[in-house]
Amino acid sequence: MSTTTTLIVAVFSMFMPKDISDCEAAYQNATSGYQHLKKSMQANNLDHIKLYADRAISAIEKADSALKNCGCTAAEDASYTTLDHLSKALEKETFERSRYHASKAKVSAQLIITSLDVCGENGLLSTIDEEEETLLSQEEALLAQQKRLLEEQKKLEEQIRKQKELQQRLASEKKEKLAQQLAIKSEAEASLSELKTAISNVTKSLECSTVDYSDLSPFTRSEEALEAETVQATRLFYAQRTEEMVQRLLETLEKCE
Repeated sequence: MSTTTTLIVAVFSMFMPKDISDCEAAYQNATSGYQHLKKSMQANNLDHIKLYADRAISAIEKADSALKNCGCTAAEDASYTTLDHLSKALEKETFERSRYHASKAKVSAQLIITSLDVCGENGLLSTIDEEEETLLSQEEALLAQQKRLLEEQKKLEEQIRKQKELQQRLASEKKEKLAQQLAIKSEAEASLSELKTAISNVTKSLECSTVDYSDLSPFTRSEEALEAETVQATRLFYAQRTEEMVQRLLETLEKCE
């Protein structure tokens, strides 16, 4: 090939369009990466953010490779920035820092797509603005939902705290009640036992029949029985047993000759 022919070919190649398939591949992969980053913004834990960031890296790397033959400098710069932020998102060990870099990567991934549209290699119209508005609305809704959940959690924790306080107070009151009933039981049963002995001595000294208590209820109580009743009921029980014993004595004395 002559020098003139070579020069003509070189000049002509300067005005030939770049490889359209490379630009389309870059656009498609950048869009794929952007979609993964959108999902990463909806993640609520570090593992999920890194999962989508890793998928985004794979797509953006393919886009970056295709961009080398596309001729859209702005898109190439945005691709470099996107990969840098994605790398940092995977390195960070906290949810907030990883999400911050994933968010930055999403913005620069959007710029790749916008730049390719401006370069005009594929003729496609970006719907990023509309999608971004939708995403912002979703993020706002998610934040509002998280706020409601936190408020509900605080209310639930407050209810649990009050329930625990109530349980502790009831347990303390129950313990105090039982202690009071046990004191009544101890004193009353000892007194009734002494009364029974005294009645027996009286009837013997008067040469009367022995008082029959066989059909009367026992005057001893179990701790379980005390727990199932009030303090007033405990007092009433021992008062009734005392009255029954005295009444039985009076009946015996009336028959005594």
